[in-house]
Amino acid sequence: FYVAMSGFDSHINLNLSLDILLPQMNSAMAEFTAEMKAQGSWNSVVVVMTSEFSRTLTENTGEGSDHAWGGNYFLAGGGVNGGQILGEYPDSFDPNVDAGIMLEPGIVIPTTPWESMWNGVVRWFGITDAADLSEALPNIGAFPAEDMLTAQELFVDVPTDAPTDAPTDGDGGFNGDPVILGLQNQVFKFDGRDGAWYANLAIPRNKLQWNMQFKQFNSCPADANMFISSMSLSTELSSNSGILLVTTPEPIPECRENPDIVCLGDGTLHISFDGGKSFISKPGDYQYASRHRIVAHNTFGACSRKWHDYDISLNQKQALRDGGRRATVREKKPLQLLLEKRHAMIEPKECQAWIDDRTKQDDLFQQRGQWSTLYIEGPLVSFHVEYRRSDWFDKRCDFQSLDAWMTSVSSELEQTEWQGILGETKQKIYHSSSGEQIVSDRSQLLRGQDDADYEVDGPYGSSFAALQKQSTKKQHGFVKNAITSVIQSVEKSVVSS
Repeated sequence: FYVAMSGFDSHINLNLSLDILLPQMNSAMAEFTAEMKAQGSWNSVVVVMTSEFSRTLTENTGEGSDHAWGGNYFLAGGGVNGGQILGEYPDSFDPNVDAGIMLEPGIVIPTTPWESMWNGVVRWFGITDAADLSEALPNIGAFPAEDMLTAQELFVDVPTDAPTDAPTDGDGGFNGDPVILGLQNQVFKFDGRDGAWYANLAIPRNKLQWNMQFKQFNSCPADANMFISSMSLSTELSSNSGILLVTTPEPIPECRENPDIVCLGDGTLHISFDGGKSFISKPGDYQYASRHRIVAHNTFGACSRKWHDYDISLNQKQALRDGGRRATVREKKPLQLLLEKRHAMIEPKECQAWIDDRTKQDDLFQQRGQWSTLYIEGPLVSFHVEYRRSDWFDKRCDFQSLDAWMTSVSSELEQTEWQGILGETKQKIYHSSSGEQIVSDRSQLLRGQDDADYEVDGPYGSSFAALQKQSTKKQHGFVKNAITSVIQSVEKSVVSS
């Protein structure tokens, strides 16, 4: 959004004007920053402080300054790569020394175009397509590319690749009881232990950790009483950089006692952006970290999604989201996300009337319900999550379940080695005798023979036994190859002699 502050056209009494205006600006920025940090959004916010023109650096006869030319701009935000002065900075502000940059009376000649700073900002928002850049910055083509500041120069932790759909055959995720749906169409049961956390997907070098917690529901049949009740996603193996989804057996008091509040899963599904220190339980469209987003709303049962494969998605024209924040190239409005993949809904025809009502009334986030849908989007990977509960009138199997699967993966992530329960299904395994792909034999599909081999220490744990086995296997392979190489060398020497 845009905020203006006037009163800086100080042709007279400059010091007096600044003594009044700067404290107001400082106070406003301090309060805004504190609120953004309290909401966990500061890393996803950038403040650009600009002026339509600069002031002369020398005083006029009225103890003020006059209109000038080149000026400076300030960027602030949790994701800003601060402490820098970018562009060409005068050595002395003396026209005799800085010829070509300084003019009398204290006028700085611009050396960096306006579009340069905005180029890095809009790219941080995710606008990278040439047509979209031209729409956002119509004059960008008038300046050389080397004059443009990049998102990597202005911000920290900016990925170099935009997300693309993964070329794997399957969608990959876990389902209910829990059944693991592998990346190459494998389907197998993973029993787990009540209350334990497991590494579902671990990608090295801190790129991604996807953990899940199991919970046993004793009212369900003995062979089908374990469900996924919580999950965490982290892209930096840090509790401050990922999200945590948890469920509670009963609605929290805020949702139960206040009839005016709409909560996810009627108050039993909760989202944390700070490692479990605080939670939100209301539907909404949230940003967290840098270029990450989660859309969460309650869902009519017929609209809840079943498994579906990766999409081949096209870049979308930029748009303004509800609330005024500019959308990224790939970002879609919540109702657009709801309308996608209707063929994967439990009852598509029955759901259509509900979708039409939500579209007409624009009240998706005001819907109540025990089932919820979440879309988690990031530059490296995106997920679809369905939260389901047993019917309140039929408690023969009283459960809470999170079904989750990946919907897109960046090319950078796809090219790395994947570990964990799901990660180990990235490569197909074939029977040595028949040559057919193994799709359901857990003992053959996973390196760890015991469920405990994939246990991690809590939602953001990253170390597990099966990972160590892979590391040891690699070391053994390296030693074996080295010994083989030495033996071959010795044999050649003996033959030669």
